[in-house]
Amino acid sequence: MLKFILFFNWLVVAILAFLVGAETIQPRRNGGDAAGRGIGQAIYYLAIIALVVLLILNLLPYDLPKYIAFGLIVVPLLGFRLIPVVSKLYSRLKSIIKPQRLYEDPDQNRLAWAIFKTDTDKLRRLIESLAGRLKDPEYGYPLYQNAVDWAMRFTTPANPARYECIRMLLDAGIATTSPYPDHAPLHVGAASSGNPEMLKFLLDLGADPNARGYDYGSGKPHQVPILFEAMESAYGARDCIRLLLDYGADPNAIKPRDGDFKGTSALMWAAHRGRYDLCLMLLEKGADPHYVSPDRRSLHSIMEIKKAFVDGQYSSKEEMERVKAAI
Repeated sequence: MLKFILFFNWLVVAILAFLVGAETIQPRRNGGDAAGRGIGQAIYYLAIIALVVLLILNLLPYDLPKYIAFGLIVVPLLGFRLIPVVSKLYSRLKSIIKPQRLYEDPDQNRLAWAIFKTDTDKLRRLIESLAGRLKDPEYGYPLYQNAVDWAMRFTTPANPARYECIRMLLDAGIATTSPYPDHAPLHVGAASSGNPEMLKFLLDLGADPNARGYDYGSGKPHQVPILFEAMESAYGARDCIRLLLDYGADPNAIKPRDGDFKGTSALMWAAHRGRYDLCLMLLEKGADPHYVSPDRRSLHSIMEIKKAFVDGQYSSKEEMERVKAAI
Protein backbone atom coordinates (compact mmCIF):
# COMPACT_ATOMS: atom_id res chain seq x y z
CA MET A 1 0.00 0.00 0.00
CA LEU A 2 2.81 2.39 0.93
CA LYS A 3 4.55 1.74 -2.39
CA PHE A 4 1.43 2.78 -4.26
CA ILE A 5 1.08 5.93 -2.12
CA LEU A 6 4.73 6.86 -2.74
CA PHE A 7 4.34 6.34 -6.50
CA PHE A 8 1.13 8.42 -6.57
CA ASN A 9 2.67 11.20 -4.44
CA TRP A 10 5.79 11.51 -6.58
CA LEU A 11 3.70 11.43 -9.77
CA VAL A 12 1.68 14.40 -8.51
CA VAL A 13 4.89 16.17 -7.44
CA ALA A 14 6.36 15.65 -10.92
CA ILE A 15 3.22 17.04 -12.61
CA LEU A 16 3.17 20.06 -10.30
CA ALA A 17 6.89 20.67 -10.86
CA PHE A 18 6.41 20.56 -14.63
CA LEU A 19 3.48 22.99 -14.55
CA VAL A 20 5.22 25.41 -12.18
CA GLY A 21 8.42 25.25 -14.22
CA ALA A 22 6.59 25.87 -17.48
CA GLU A 23 4.73 28.85 -16.02
CA THR A 24 7.96 30.26 -14.52
CA ILE A 25 9.94 29.98 -17.76
CA GLN A 26 7.16 31.25 -20.04
CA PRO A 27 4.42 32.97 -18.05
CA ARG A 28 1.08 33.53 -19.80
CA ARG A 29 0.47 37.24 -19.27
CA ASN A 30 -1.39 38.09 -22.44
CA GLY A 31 -5.16 38.04 -22.84
CA GLY A 32 -7.93 38.16 -20.28
CA ASP A 33 -8.98 40.95 -17.98
CA ALA A 34 -7.28 42.06 -14.78
CA ALA A 35 -9.43 39.76 -12.62
CA GLY A 36 -8.60 36.73 -14.77
CA ARG A 37 -4.88 37.50 -14.63
CA GLY A 38 -5.10 37.93 -10.85
CA ILE A 39 -6.76 34.54 -10.42
CA GLY A 40 -4.12 32.94 -12.64
CA GLN A 41 -1.35 34.48 -10.54
CA ALA A 42 -2.97 33.22 -7.33
CA ILE A 43 -3.20 29.68 -8.73
CA TYR A 44 0.48 29.86 -9.71
CA TYR A 45 1.56 30.75 -6.16
CA LEU A 46 -0.73 28.11 -4.65
CA ALA A 47 0.83 25.50 -6.94
CA ILE A 48 4.33 26.51 -5.71
CA ILE A 49 3.21 26.22 -2.07
CA ALA A 50 1.60 22.82 -2.75
CA LEU A 51 4.77 21.61 -4.50
CA VAL A 52 7.00 22.66 -1.60
CA VAL A 53 4.70 21.09 1.02
CA LEU A 54 4.44 17.80 -0.87
CA LEU A 55 8.21 17.67 -1.42
CA ILE A 56 8.91 18.17 2.28
CA LEU A 57 6.33 15.57 3.37
CA ASN A 58 7.61 12.97 0.91
CA LEU A 59 11.27 13.54 1.75
CA LEU A 60 10.84 13.18 5.51
CA PRO A 61 12.19 9.77 6.70
CA TYR A 62 8.86 8.70 8.23
CA ASP A 63 5.75 6.93 6.87
CA LEU A 64 3.14 9.23 8.44
CA PRO A 65 4.06 12.36 6.41
CA LYS A 66 3.70 10.34 3.22
CA TYR A 67 0.17 9.32 4.21
CA ILE A 68 -0.59 12.97 5.04
CA ALA A 69 0.68 14.05 1.61
CA PHE A 70 -1.52 11.43 -0.04
CA GLY A 71 -4.50 12.71 1.94
CA LEU A 72 -3.78 16.32 0.96
CA ILE A 73 -3.96 15.25 -2.70
CA VAL A 74 -6.90 12.85 -2.59
CA VAL A 75 -9.29 14.73 -0.27
CA PRO A 76 -9.64 17.80 -2.54
CA LEU A 77 -10.08 15.55 -5.58
CA LEU A 78 -12.82 13.60 -3.83
CA GLY A 79 -14.33 16.87 -2.66
CA PHE A 80 -14.80 18.05 -6.24
CA ARG A 81 -16.55 14.78 -7.10
CA LEU A 82 -18.72 14.82 -3.98
CA ILE A 83 -19.85 18.46 -4.21
CA PRO A 84 -22.64 17.73 -6.77
CA VAL A 85 -23.80 14.70 -4.74
CA VAL A 86 -23.85 16.67 -1.50
CA SER A 87 -25.65 19.53 -3.23
CA LYS A 88 -28.40 17.23 -4.49
CA LEU A 89 -28.72 15.60 -1.07
CA TYR A 90 -29.02 19.01 0.57
CA SER A 91 -31.71 20.07 -1.90
CA ARG A 92 -33.61 16.85 -1.25
CA LEU A 93 -33.43 17.28 2.53
CA LYS A 94 -34.46 20.91 2.18
CA SER A 95 -37.54 19.93 0.15
CA ILE A 96 -38.49 17.38 2.82
CA ILE A 97 -38.03 19.78 5.72
CA LYS A 98 -39.60 22.72 3.89
CA PRO A 99 -42.12 21.43 1.30
CA GLN A 100 -42.36 23.18 -2.03
CA ARG A 101 -45.31 25.42 -2.79
CA LEU A 102 -47.79 23.62 -5.04
CA TYR A 103 -50.35 26.43 -5.07
CA GLU A 104 -50.13 30.17 -4.56
CA ASP A 105 -53.09 30.11 -2.18
CA PRO A 106 -51.66 29.08 1.23
CA ASP A 107 -54.80 27.19 2.32
CA GLN A 108 -54.95 25.33 -0.98
CA ASN A 109 -51.27 24.51 -0.60
CA ARG A 110 -51.80 23.13 2.91
CA LEU A 111 -54.69 21.01 1.65
CA ALA A 112 -52.53 19.60 -1.15
CA TRP A 113 -49.73 18.62 1.23
CA ALA A 114 -52.17 17.05 3.68
CA ILE A 115 -53.51 14.94 0.80
CA PHE A 116 -50.02 14.04 -0.41
CA LYS A 117 -48.90 12.99 3.07
CA THR A 118 -52.28 11.28 3.73
CA ASP A 119 -52.56 13.28 6.95
CA THR A 120 -56.30 12.64 7.35
CA ASP A 121 -56.60 14.48 10.68
CA LYS A 122 -55.12 17.66 9.24
CA LEU A 123 -57.11 17.23 6.05
CA ARG A 124 -60.34 16.96 8.03
CA ARG A 125 -59.62 20.19 9.90
CA LEU A 126 -58.76 22.04 6.69
CA ILE A 127 -61.88 20.75 4.93
CA GLU A 128 -64.06 21.97 7.77
CA SER A 129 -62.67 25.47 7.40
CA LEU A 130 -62.67 25.53 3.58
CA ALA A 131 -65.64 23.37 2.62
CA GLY A 132 -67.38 26.22 0.80
CA ARG A 133 -64.38 26.99 -1.41
CA LEU A 134 -63.87 23.35 -2.40
CA LYS A 135 -67.09 23.45 -4.44
CA ASP A 136 -65.57 26.06 -6.74
CA PRO A 137 -64.20 24.07 -9.75
CA GLU A 138 -61.13 26.29 -10.20
CA TYR A 139 -60.25 25.92 -6.52
CA GLY A 140 -61.40 22.40 -5.70
CA TYR A 141 -60.93 20.38 -8.88
CA PRO A 142 -57.09 20.66 -8.98
CA LEU A 143 -57.00 19.24 -5.45
CA TYR A 144 -59.32 16.39 -6.43
CA GLN A 145 -57.11 15.73 -9.46
CA ASN A 146 -54.03 15.65 -7.22
CA ALA A 147 -55.69 13.21 -4.85
CA VAL A 148 -56.64 10.83 -7.67
CA ASP A 149 -53.26 11.10 -9.43
CA TRP A 150 -51.34 10.42 -6.21
CA ALA A 151 -53.62 7.51 -5.36
CA MET A 152 -52.92 5.99 -8.78
CA ARG A 153 -49.17 6.40 -8.38
CA PHE A 154 -48.57 5.67 -4.72
CA THR A 155 -51.43 3.55 -3.39
CA THR A 156 -50.70 0.00 -2.31
CA PRO A 157 -53.00 -2.49 -0.56
CA ALA A 158 -51.26 -1.49 2.68
CA ASN A 159 -52.00 2.20 2.14
CA PRO A 160 -55.77 2.72 1.74
CA ALA A 161 -55.45 6.18 3.29
CA ARG A 162 -55.23 7.74 -0.18
CA TYR A 163 -58.72 6.51 -1.00
CA GLU A 164 -59.89 7.82 2.36
CA CYS A 165 -58.56 11.27 1.42
CA ILE A 166 -60.57 11.18 -1.81
CA ARG A 167 -63.73 10.14 0.05
CA MET A 168 -63.28 12.98 2.51
CA LEU A 169 -63.04 15.47 -0.35
CA LEU A 170 -66.12 13.98 -2.02
CA ASP A 171 -68.09 14.14 1.22
CA ALA A 172 -67.20 17.83 1.41
CA GLY A 173 -68.71 18.35 -2.06
CA ILE A 174 -65.44 19.05 -3.88
CA ALA A 175 -65.73 19.85 -7.58
CA THR A 176 -65.06 16.67 -9.57
CA THR A 177 -65.46 18.18 -13.04
CA SER A 178 -62.62 20.13 -14.61
CA PRO A 179 -63.35 23.79 -15.38
CA TYR A 180 -61.22 23.37 -18.49
CA PRO A 181 -63.16 21.72 -21.37
CA ASP A 182 -60.09 20.16 -22.98
CA HIS A 183 -59.17 18.10 -19.89
CA ALA A 184 -59.84 14.36 -20.17
CA PRO A 185 -61.84 12.74 -17.34
CA LEU A 186 -59.58 11.36 -14.62
CA HIS A 187 -60.66 7.74 -15.12
CA VAL A 188 -59.26 7.88 -18.67
CA GLY A 189 -55.83 8.15 -17.04
CA ALA A 190 -56.62 5.22 -14.75
CA ALA A 191 -57.53 3.10 -17.80
CA SER A 192 -54.50 4.08 -19.88
CA SER A 193 -52.13 3.41 -16.97
CA GLY A 194 -53.69 0.00 -16.33
CA ASN A 195 -54.96 0.72 -12.84
CA PRO A 196 -58.17 -1.34 -12.46
CA GLU A 197 -58.50 -0.56 -8.76
CA MET A 198 -58.67 3.19 -9.34
CA LEU A 199 -60.77 2.73 -12.46
CA LYS A 200 -63.38 0.75 -10.50
CA PHE A 201 -63.30 3.32 -7.72
CA LEU A 202 -64.10 6.11 -10.18
CA LEU A 203 -66.67 4.09 -12.12
CA ASP A 204 -68.45 3.37 -8.84
CA LEU A 205 -68.59 7.13 -8.30
CA GLY A 206 -70.40 7.52 -11.62
CA ALA A 207 -67.59 7.96 -14.16
CA ASP A 208 -68.74 7.45 -17.76
CA PRO A 209 -67.54 4.07 -19.19
CA ASN A 210 -67.87 5.61 -22.68
CA ALA A 211 -65.74 8.69 -21.93
CA ARG A 212 -63.22 9.80 -24.52
CA GLY A 213 -59.61 10.82 -24.16
CA TYR A 214 -57.19 13.09 -25.98
CA ASP A 215 -56.27 12.29 -29.58
CA TYR A 216 -52.57 13.07 -29.93
CA GLY A 217 -52.73 12.68 -33.71
CA SER A 218 -55.31 15.40 -34.33
CA GLY A 219 -54.58 17.40 -31.19
CA LYS A 220 -58.26 17.33 -30.26
CA PRO A 221 -59.72 16.42 -26.85
CA HIS A 222 -62.53 13.90 -26.21
CA GLN A 223 -61.89 11.86 -29.36
CA VAL A 224 -60.58 8.41 -28.39
CA PRO A 225 -62.99 6.07 -26.54
CA ILE A 226 -61.69 4.93 -23.19
CA LEU A 227 -61.67 1.27 -24.35
CA PHE A 228 -58.78 2.13 -26.66
CA GLU A 229 -56.98 3.94 -23.85
CA ALA A 230 -57.24 0.83 -21.69
CA MET A 231 -55.68 -1.31 -24.45
CA GLU A 232 -52.51 0.81 -24.30
CA SER A 233 -51.67 -0.58 -20.86
CA ALA A 234 -49.14 -3.40 -20.85
CA TYR A 235 -50.31 -5.26 -17.75
CA GLY A 236 -53.69 -3.87 -16.67
CA ALA A 237 -55.53 -3.93 -19.99
CA ARG A 238 -57.47 -7.16 -19.35
CA ASP A 239 -58.90 -6.08 -16.01
CA CYS A 240 -59.61 -2.54 -17.20
CA ILE A 241 -61.38 -3.69 -20.38
CA ARG A 242 -63.50 -6.13 -18.39
CA LEU A 243 -64.44 -3.42 -15.92
CA LEU A 244 -65.42 -0.94 -18.62
CA LEU A 245 -67.53 -3.50 -20.45
CA ASP A 246 -69.22 -4.59 -17.22
CA TYR A 247 -70.06 -0.96 -16.47
CA GLY A 248 -71.62 -0.42 -19.89
CA ALA A 249 -68.86 0.56 -22.31
CA ASP A 250 -69.87 0.18 -25.96
CA PRO A 251 -68.08 -2.92 -27.35
CA ASN A 252 -68.45 -1.44 -30.86
CA ALA A 253 -66.63 1.79 -29.98
CA ILE A 254 -64.81 3.35 -32.94
CA LYS A 255 -61.47 5.12 -32.89
CA PRO A 256 -61.61 8.04 -35.39
CA ARG A 257 -58.05 7.66 -36.66
CA ASP A 258 -54.68 6.27 -35.69
CA GLY A 259 -51.97 6.85 -38.27
CA ASP A 260 -53.04 4.95 -41.40
CA PHE A 261 -56.03 3.41 -39.64
CA LYS A 262 -59.36 5.19 -40.05
CA GLY A 263 -62.52 4.32 -38.12
CA THR A 264 -61.08 1.25 -36.41
CA SER A 265 -63.36 -0.72 -34.09
CA ALA A 266 -62.22 -1.77 -30.64
CA LEU A 267 -62.34 -5.39 -31.80
CA MET A 268 -60.11 -4.69 -34.80
CA TRP A 269 -57.67 -2.69 -32.71
CA ALA A 270 -57.34 -5.48 -30.14
CA ALA A 271 -56.60 -7.94 -32.97
CA HIS A 272 -54.10 -5.52 -34.48
CA ARG A 273 -52.25 -5.54 -31.14
CA GLY A 274 -52.37 -9.33 -30.94
CA ARG A 275 -54.65 -9.20 -27.90
CA TYR A 276 -57.09 -11.98 -28.75
CA ASP A 277 -57.97 -12.28 -25.07
CA LEU A 278 -59.45 -8.78 -25.33
CA CYS A 279 -61.15 -9.69 -28.62
CA LEU A 280 -63.01 -12.50 -26.85
CA MET A 281 -64.19 -10.13 -24.10
CA LEU A 282 -65.51 -7.70 -26.70
CA LEU A 283 -67.23 -10.48 -28.67
CA GLU A 284 -68.91 -11.77 -25.51
CA LYS A 285 -70.36 -8.28 -24.97
CA GLY A 286 -71.72 -8.01 -28.52
CA ALA A 287 -68.88 -6.58 -30.61
CA ASP A 288 -69.60 -6.88 -34.36
CA PRO A 289 -67.02 -9.23 -35.96
CA HIS A 290 -68.10 -8.18 -39.47
CA TYR A 291 -67.62 -4.41 -39.14
CA VAL A 292 -65.74 -2.83 -42.06
CA SER A 293 -63.94 0.47 -41.52
CA PRO A 294 -64.15 3.43 -43.96
CA ASP A 295 -60.71 2.46 -45.31
CA ARG A 296 -62.04 -1.09 -46.02
CA ARG A 297 -60.28 -2.86 -43.20
CA SER A 298 -61.99 -5.62 -41.26
CA LEU A 299 -61.27 -8.02 -38.44
CA HIS A 300 -60.66 -10.72 -41.08
CA SER A 301 -58.11 -8.62 -43.01
CA ILE A 302 -56.25 -7.68 -39.86
CA MET A 303 -56.09 -11.28 -38.68
CA GLU A 304 -54.81 -12.35 -42.09
CA ILE A 305 -51.91 -9.93 -41.68
CA LYS A 306 -51.36 -10.92 -38.05
CA LYS A 307 -51.99 -14.65 -38.43
CA ALA A 308 -48.39 -15.53 -37.65
CA PHE A 309 -48.34 -13.26 -34.61
CA VAL A 310 -49.63 -14.30 -31.21
CA ASP A 311 -48.49 -12.42 -28.14
CA GLY A 312 -47.81 -15.41 -25.93
CA GLN A 313 -47.53 -13.21 -22.87
CA TYR A 314 -51.16 -12.12 -23.15
CA SER A 315 -52.88 -14.29 -25.77
CA SER A 316 -52.72 -17.89 -26.95
CA LYS A 317 -53.23 -19.59 -30.32
CA GLU A 318 -56.35 -21.19 -28.90
CA GLU A 319 -57.80 -17.72 -28.24
CA MET A 320 -56.85 -16.63 -31.74
CA GLU A 321 -58.67 -19.64 -33.21
CA ARG A 322 -61.77 -18.83 -31.16
CA VAL A 323 -61.77 -15.28 -32.55
CA LYS A 324 -61.37 -16.66 -36.09
CA ALA A 325 -64.38 -18.88 -35.55
CA ALA A 326 -66.52 -15.82 -34.84
CA ILE A 327 -65.81 -14.21 -38.22
